[in-house]
Amino acid sequence: MVLESHIADFSTSFFKFRERAEAHKFSCNATIETDYCSVYLRKHLTGVGEFDYHLCIGSIELRPDLVGKGLFKAMIVFLEQNIGHFRAIEFESIMNPKLSDMLRKNGYTPSKHRENSIYSINLIKRIT
Repeated sequence: MVLESHIADFSTSFFKFRERAEAHKFSCNATIETDYCSVYLRKHLTGVGEFDYHLCIGSIELRPDLVGKGLFKAMIVFLEQNIGHFRAIEFESIMNPKLSDMLRKNGYTPSKHRENSIYSINLIKRIT
């Protein structure tokens, strides 16, 4: 039940961001802050001359007592189910190997839109 209330708090701010992002032809960004997390989101245009937007997640911080409790996974499921006009979700500069492994197990692959290295992994998943 606690997990659902955390997602509900996050969802309100995400829907506002998504609505604002749909109204902007090019980039748009926001930091969503709740009592349990801080998430930096950005609308990102891929390709030259294409209008293929994806949701870029540049930073996520969870309250330490909630790490490993399924909150991050629930947030990903929520985002994938409520993606709106975005065609993909990209996680930028992942430095946590456990996070990288979890995302890969859930269908995320190395991003072609950013350079990857062992120190900075960028993973993306096409949604629509």
